[in-house]
Amino acid sequence: MALSDGGSGSRREEARVLAQVDAFEQTAAKSSKKEAKLREADINRQAAASREAQLLAQAAEGGWLSDVDQAPTFRPTLEEFESPLRYIEKVRVAAAPYGICKIIPPVAPAVPAGLVLERQAVEGRRLRFPARIQEVKRPDWKSFDTPQFWVSPRTYTVSEFEKFAEDFQRRLWGIGGCVPPRLVETEYWRAASTSEPTQVSYGTDVEGSAFCQPHTGDPMGSSRWNLQTLPKDAESTLRLIKGEIPGVTAPMLYFGMLFATFAWHVEDHNLYSINYHHLGAPKTWYGVPETDADSFEQVVRDRIYTDALRKAAEEGRSDYEQEVLVQRTLLEKTTMFSPQLLLQAGVKVYRMVQYPGELVITFPRAYHSGFSNGFNVGEAVNFATGNWFPYGADACERYRHLARLPVLPHEQLLCQEARHLRSRMHSGQRHRDSAFAHTDATVRHAFIQLMQLQNEQRQELMAKGAVCQEMPASITTSMPCGRCRHMAYVSLVLDDHDEEEPAGTSDEGHYRCLSCALADPSCGPSAVVMVRSNLDELEGCAHEFEGACLEPPGDLEHLQRTGSSISDSYADDSIHPPQLQETWHQLDLLQQQRQHQQMMEQGRMGWDPDFMADPGHSLTFPGGSLSRSQGPLGAGKHLGIRRSGLGKPRPSLPKAAAAAAAAAAMSGGSEPSVMPNQCHRSDGKGWRCPFPSLPGMKMCIKHSRMQQRNGPDRQASGSKYPKGKSSKNRNGPSGPPQNLQYSDSPVD
Repeated sequence: MALSDGGSGSRREEARVLAQVDAFEQTAAKSSKKEAKLREADINRQAAASREAQLLAQAAEGGWLSDVDQAPTFRPTLEEFESPLRYIEKVRVAAAPYGICKIIPPVAPAVPAGLVLERQAVEGRRLRFPARIQEVKRPDWKSFDTPQFWVSPRTYTVSEFEKFAEDFQRRLWGIGGCVPPRLVETEYWRAASTSEPTQVSYGTDVEGSAFCQPHTGDPMGSSRWNLQTLPKDAESTLRLIKGEIPGVTAPMLYFGMLFATFAWHVEDHNLYSINYHHLGAPKTWYGVPETDADSFEQVVRDRIYTDALRKAAEEGRSDYEQEVLVQRTLLEKTTMFSPQLLLQAGVKVYRMVQYPGELVITFPRAYHSGFSNGFNVGEAVNFATGNWFPYGADACERYRHLARLPVLPHEQLLCQEARHLRSRMHSGQRHRDSAFAHTDATVRHAFIQLMQLQNEQRQELMAKGAVCQEMPASITTSMPCGRCRHMAYVSLVLDDHDEEEPAGTSDEGHYRCLSCALADPSCGPSAVVMVRSNLDELEGCAHEFEGACLEPPGDLEHLQRTGSSISDSYADDSIHPPQLQETWHQLDLLQQQRQHQQMMEQGRMGWDPDFMADPGHSLTFPGGSLSRSQGPLGAGKHLGIRRSGLGKPRPSLPKAAAAAAAAAAMSGGSEPSVMPNQCHRSDGKGWRCPFPSLPGMKMCIKHSRMQQRNGPDRQASGSKYPKGKSSKNRNGPSGPPQNLQYSDSPVD
C-alpha cells in the first residue's frame, strides 16, 4: 500500500514538472513570436523611413514630373452630350495638339458596372480571363527579342482579380484603398528605374462590356456614348464595316491593378480611341500629339533601342531592316519608358489622371501610355470620322512595309464613304452641317488622292504591256496582296508568272496590289490588271469632288509638311522594296500633269511625252474598252472602262477653272479673275491655276513650294520652268526623285 502511494506521488510530481516545462515553452514561443513581430515591424519602419527619405529627396529636387503639362478636360452640356462624334469634332481643334483629352459626362450610370458584370454571370456569361504578367523594372533594351510581358496560365473572375490586386497593394504598402495619384506616379517611376522587378498582372483585351444594354433607361447605357454602339454610330466611318472586330468595333474590358501598365503605342490603323473608366482606382495617362510622333520614334531609336540597333547593324542588317525591327516592336505594345526622355529630347508630352465616370479620347497617330493606380475596370473601343482617312492611309503604308495584314479595308471604306458623300451632295446637303464640313472636305481630298495614285499606277503597268479587264463578280470585297498584304479594293493585279505563295495563302498568293506589281521587274505582258465594275462611278465621283475646287482641310496641309521615317530607310533591296512615293509629292506631280493637260487643251502647248501618253491609244477586251480619259483627273492618264451608253461627257476643267477660262475668253484673252480660294498663279494671258490655295496663302501647294524654292523673281516671270531647261528635264536625268517620304497621319 505504501509502495502504491509512493508511486502515485511520483507520477503526480512528474506531471507537475512536465506542465511547468510546457508552460515555459509556450511562454518562450509567445515571446519569440512577439520578438519576431517586433523585428518585422522595425524592418518595415526602416523601409518606410527610407522610402519617405527618397520621396522627400525627389520632392526637394523638384522632379521632372512637374515639367509634364496637363492635357485638357472638357465638360459637355446635356445638349452637347447628345451626339458624341459631333462633340468630339467640336473639341478636336483644341484637343488634338495634346494627343489625348478627358471628357467628363454630364450624366452617370444608374447601375454600377460591378452589378452589370454580376448580372451577366447570373445569366451564364461569367467572365474568366487570363492576365498578362508584367515586370516593372529598369528594362533591358539590348535585343528586340527580349520579352517584356507574358500571359499567365491562371485565369481570374472579376472578384478573384480584385482580391489578388488588393493583397498585392497591402503587401507593398501595408494598406489597401486609393493613394494620391502623384505619389503613385512617383513610386511607379522609382520602381521602373530599379533592377529589382515588381511583378504585376493586367487583365487586357477581355471581350465584353460593363455598360447596360441600350434602351434600358440607364442614362449612360441609353446614350450614344455607350461603347457598345458608338463605333457604329451614324457619324462614324466604322459603321460601314459588316460584322464586328473585337477591340475595334466591339469594346473590350481592361482589369488593372497597382502599376499595371499599358505601354507606348498608337491605335490600330491610327484610329481614334475612347476609354471609359467604370470603377476603381484612377489611371495615369501620358500622350504625345501626332505632330511629335516622328520625334517620339526618333527618341526610341536614339535612346531606347540603341544597343539593339547596333547589334542588328553588326549582324549585317540594312538600315531599312533595322527600321522594320523598330516599327514591329512598337506595334507589339511592349515599349515603356519614362516621359522624362521625351522632355529631354524636346518632344511634347502631356499627362492626365482619369477617375471613375470619365472618358479619355486619344487622337489619330497620337502615342499614349500609362498605368493603373490600383484595382480598376476600364472599357475601350475605336471609332473614326472622315478626318481620319489621311492617318489611316499612313498606317496602311507602314503595314505594307512591314507585310502586316491590316485590320480594316481602308481603300474600301474610303470608296464607300465617298459615295455616301456624293449622294448627300446630290441631295442638296453639301455638308451634314457646319460641324462636319472639315471631315467632308478631308474625305473628298483623300478620295481624289487615292484615285489619282491608282490611275498613275495602272498607266505604268499598261505601259509595261499589262492588259486590263473587269474584276470577276466573285471578288466583292478587298483582297490582300500576296506580298505586302495590303488590302486592295479598286484594282488588283493577277500575274501568272509568280508561282511563289506566302504561307497561309491560297489563291490570294497570286494577287498583287499595284505597288507590288510595279516593284516586280518581271511583271509585264503576263500581268492582268483587274478593276472594279463600278470604276466609272468612282471616277465620276472623284471628278465631281475635284470640280468642287474646295480649299484643302488644314490637316492635309500639315500632313504634306511631315514625313514618316520608314520610307527614308529602304535603300537596301534585301527586303521587299517599297515603291510608293510620298503622297503629297505625288500630288505635286499630278498637279503639274493636270496643268500641262489644260494648257495643251487651250492650244498653247503640245504633248509632252513625260506627262502624256498617246491620246488615241486604247485597249479592248470583251465587254468594253479601256481608254485614257481626257478629263482633268489623272491628267489624261487614268484608265477607266467605257461602255456604250454609260456615263456622260465630263468637263475637261474643274468648274472654277472653266469659269475663269470663259471669263478670259470674253475679255479678249486678258488675265482671268481669281475665284474664291483659288490659286493666284497665272501666265498673265489666259491661263490661271485652277487648284485651291492653301489656307491663308495665295497659291496652291505646288506653286507655294515653287515660290519658296525659286524665290519671287522667277515666280513672277510667268515661266513655268527655268530658262534653258525643258519640262521633261526638270527633275534631272532620272525623273522624279525616288527617295521620298510618305505623309504622316495617327489599346488600352
